[in-house]
Amino acid sequence: VFLATPAGPLNTIVLSHPYLWKLYKRLRSLDWDANEFDHSRSKSEMMSAIESDVFKISMTLIWQWEADSTASRVITDIICAFWPGTELAAIAQRITENESLHTHSYSEIVKNCFDNIQDVIDKLRNDMEPLKRLTAVVAVFKECQHTANRFRMGELSNNSSEVKRAKLLFFGAMIALERIQFTGSFNVTFTYGDRGSWNSIAKTVQKIAVDELSVHVRTWKYCFRNEIKLPEYQEVLPGVLKSINALASEVLSSELGYCDLLFKDGVNIERPGTTPITCDIL
Repeated sequence: VFLATPAGPLNTIVLSHPYLWKLYKRLRSLDWDANEFDHSRSKSEMMSAIESDVFKISMTLIWQWEADSTASRVITDIICAFWPGTELAAIAQRITENESLHTHSYSEIVKNCFDNIQDVIDKLRNDMEPLKRLTAVVAVFKECQHTANRFRMGELSNNSSEVKRAKLLFFGAMIALERIQFTGSFNVTFTYGDRGSWNSIAKTVQKIAVDELSVHVRTWKYCFRNEIKLPEYQEVLPGVLKSINALASEVLSSELGYCDLLFKDGVNIERPGTTPITCDIL
């Protein structure tokens, strides 16, 4: 999915990776707006719901906002340094824009659903600080950005082990972030939506989840699978897989810790007519 030399004109005459091009077209067709839904009812619910439910939905929103903001800032910065082919360049730019849309959507939810916005953000960040949920993924992004910058400056060649490692590690980190690290928070949001609470928020997050699961994750998995089959990556692959395994374990651990944090008050998420969501179920 990367070129052996710097890119010339973007070429759609011969597409080497038609699947990536199909995903790019799909993401374009899914375009929507951050103000797609009216949040007035959700704001009223935020004022009247029990404190435990407000804490849980608010914690998930702040977390998702921060995670998508992080992703939106690194994707093209890292990928475009390494001479991506036409298809990868196109989908990377589109996913970056899409991540920005997700970030704007969370920002609009917070703006429209809370009166004391800064107090809410400060409180939740203080509560979440012990978890540092993004620490592992951000550390990988920083390593990849450092390598990308050295490559841009001519300090590393395209055939260097550092560059090859950074390419694979980036795809692995994006899969871990978008496929594992949203598991708990997405489920909390959709549980509330399923019972009829905060519908505008749930519908917005549903659109975000569709983007990420149907396009983003498939993009990163395709790229990772494609690259690890190539002979030039075999030397760095064992070390990369070890790093990704450690990353995935740390991400999973942080998700479990996040569940404990959400239910630290001992209050379950009640669902009239069916079983409540407990910490163990989540």
